[in-house]
Amino acid sequence: MSTRAIGGFDHEIARETLQTSDDLALHAVIALGYKGEAGSLDYAFREQEKPNGRRPLTDSILPVKTDGLID
Repeated sequence: MSTRAIGGFDHEIARETLQTSDDLALHAVIALGYKGEAGSLDYAFREQEKPNGRRPLTDSILPVKTDGLID
């Protein structure tokens, strides 16, 4: 599993898609997925795909109620 933080997103579309209440502030989107082959990346992005020494993602994710939003 891998993550990528996305700061520039449409807040209204995110709020509508995630069905969040107005009292919840949205600050960032974090994409979750599986890494592909580094060779398939544009050369400019390959340098960013080196281990960074952070703790494993599995140590940071907590279970949350999704009400069927995620299959």
